[in-house]
Amino acid sequence: MFRIPTGVDQFGNLVMGGPLRFLGIVSQGRKEFGTVAMDGRPVEFRSPDGRAHPMLSSSWIGVGVVEPAAKVKRLILEAEKK
Repeated sequence: MFRIPTGVDQFGNLVMGGPLRFLGIVSQGRKEFGTVAMDGRPVEFRSPDGRAHPMLSSSWIGVGVVEPAAKVKRLILEAEKK
């Protein structure tokens, strides 16, 4: 994950520039599960034993876990020593 400095100029245009910073590595992304529906009713499937189960759909919600750059750097340096 990197940070690129951004801003807006006097004309409302997006301006990017400046030093690029390494923030860390995304180690996990969060998924959200929702019930699949058709005509307002949940879609179900039946397991071999005959029980009905709702069908779920997963989607990424933009939330994740980031390992900080300092920790990544420390781990790389430790690995180089071994």
